[in-house]
Amino acid sequence: MKLPFIALILFLTFVYFEPAIFFPVLGQVRAAFIISILTLIAAVAGGAKLPKAIQNKLFILLFITVVLSLYLSPLPIRAENYTNLSYLYKAIALYFLVVIIISSKDYLVKFYYMTMGFGFVVSITTLLTFRAGIESLKGVDRGRDIGRMINYFGGMGDDSNEFGALMVALFPLPAVLIADEKSWIKKILFSIIALSFLLCITRSRSRGAFVGLLIIFTLLLWENRKKTGIIFISILMLTYTYFNTHQSFWDRITTLQSMETIEADRSALSRVLQNRQSIELIKRYPITGVGLGNFVQAKIYILKLIPVTEGELKGLVRYSAHNSYLGMGAETGVIGLLIFLLIIITSIWYCYSSERYFKTRDDLLLFYKISQSMRFGLIGFAFCMIFLSEQFNLMLYQFIAIAAVLKNLAEKEKASDTKFGNSSALVKKEHG
Repeated sequence: MKLPFIALILFLTFVYFEPAIFFPVLGQVRAAFIISILTLIAAVAGGAKLPKAIQNKLFILLFITVVLSLYLSPLPIRAENYTNLSYLYKAIALYFLVVIIISSKDYLVKFYYMTMGFGFVVSITTLLTFRAGIESLKGVDRGRDIGRMINYFGGMGDDSNEFGALMVALFPLPAVLIADEKSWIKKILFSIIALSFLLCITRSRSRGAFVGLLIIFTLLLWENRKKTGIIFISILMLTYTYFNTHQSFWDRITTLQSMETIEADRSALSRVLQNRQSIELIKRYPITGVGLGNFVQAKIYILKLIPVTEGELKGLVRYSAHNSYLGMGAETGVIGLLIFLLIIITSIWYCYSSERYFKTRDDLLLFYKISQSMRFGLIGFAFCMIFLSEQFNLMLYQFIAIAAVLKNLAEKEKASDTKFGNSSALVKKEHG
């Protein structure tokens, strides 16, 4: 499985760093798509098997539901619909690649650190280039949105809100490792990585990311409430972050105080309007939805909203749903929404149930930490999606895949315990 694992890592470099910016020919020949296909072929040829997981069936059901939403849509099919369908296909394909290839404890640990490492390269490079006034490789005009950070490499997180959500999902990976790490060198390294993610979140100026971060910090502090060292480190990081965050970030957060402050902010108001319009579309087409990728068209042709080209409401009709759940409900119907929610909830539960078992085994405590970080990351990202249209974000599907891998690993270890009469189980540690 060594070759498929290397190929999977190579594929993920396209996700995080978008090398086609440096080498346009890679985009022209669709290198990322070709690598994903070759990776799957290599994995199957190497004897890889699909592990049991309810997500496998749910993703197939979701894809079928989405396709049906297109052909049963009250609106004609356009090229943009197939583009959105390809986003879902890529996300589901990544899920299946990960669950098939990450089939051992060794590969899971390597994949975990690789994910953290890729995220750190993105965060630290973006922080340094942003501070130096160097624009992202995609050439985004920062003058249009002063102070909002995006992925320097132009890959996943090439939008400030998406970038903030990406950092929220990644933040628990190093954060959970700090608590029980014996090596002070590693403890400091993990703290630096966590701090870089934290600074990127505030510099994205994303309100959704701020809410997700609050949820994760609450979970982290609760899990480590009896560990004064971790609480002290957390306070230090938060203090440093607070004094190194531009006032404009806190100005954006204050718009969440009340409906009056929301309505006074054009960006916040637009989200409220999109939510209302999403709910109206769900009411009109609860079963089939209006079709994947038809949210804007449905507002114009079904809700009869007129695109405004000037004034305070300029462009609002052409905005996306800015809520992954309502967006899924409006475009794919209530069934599509329920399947999507069930996938996320099941994955969070998989992580939690795996944690409970791994915590009883001294030799599997690292996997307890991995499960915990995946759970926190999924919960944080799930809250971010209340404010963002990120239902096809590849980070989400990567984490869902790891949740399925962790559950499968826990089941294998439990079966091994039963087979050998619990002789492999070690004494349970006290974790505060």
